[in-house]
Amino acid sequence: MVNNGLQRPDDADVVLVSASSDAGRQNPQFYRSSNGAASWHLIESVGSDDDMVVAIDWDPADPDRVYAGTEGGSIFCSEDRGESWEAITISMSTIAVSAMVVASA
Repeated sequence: MVNNGLQRPDDADVVLVSASSDAGRQNPQFYRSSNGAASWHLIESVGSDDDMVVAIDWDPADPDRVYAGTEGGSIFCSEDRGESWEAITISMSTIAVSAMVVASA
């Protein structure tokens, strides 16, 4: 079951998708394709077995930067089109990230 997917705005070959084995979000996984969905690479550094990526958004000011938010309230950033990811430390109580909008300043 695919829950969320997003193509890079300026390169339709780069696709990020979040999926789970059922509607209960069991076994969540986060994938990246660099060839228009012909093949997929599992991204293991974002989310976890019980924390699904539920929001993805590209930065309109920098097409190489993309953000991912998880159901458990974690936010991750990639500066290289989704190839590598780093957690962003935020100082809020834990909340589920269900939508994300990135706007240029």
